[in-house]
Amino acid sequence: MLDMPVSIGLELLKKIFHHIKAAGGIVQEPSGKILMIKRFDLWDLPKGKAEKGESDAETAVREIMEETLIPEVTNPIYLHTTWHTYPHKGKTVLKETVWFNCSTSQAWPLVPQTEEQITEACWASPSELQEMLLNTYHSIRDVIEVSHILTS
Repeated sequence: MLDMPVSIGLELLKKIFHHIKAAGGIVQEPSGKILMIKRFDLWDLPKGKAEKGESDAETAVREIMEETLIPEVTNPIYLHTTWHTYPHKGKTVLKETVWFNCSTSQAWPLVPQTEEQITEACWASPSELQEMLLNTYHSIRDVIEVSHILTS
């Protein structure tokens, strides 16, 4: 079983768990600040479930715009994919999230999508982002690390 190709193992996991595909992104405005949202008292990046027929990039852009009311998100460039599990209605969900680096032309005013339990949205400087990463999910720390935002 140790020699099993990753793709076969992944297909088995998708059969065992309820698989959900999502996409989201890191959005950077011209001065270098990063869009962050707060959901369930943890800092997060905007993301959400794919709709039928959408590409991963389309899902990421749509979700970012819906969750913050930013009118413009551009240049989605694939960054990273994360996987995690969580319990939901007596089942275990396997969530695959495809992440993109995105940009926007300005630090737009932000309106958190409260229907999605988002209580806050802000543009964070690198130093503010460092502090926020102390109160977030491990997978979000991984996405930020892979993006090299804090080292550039």
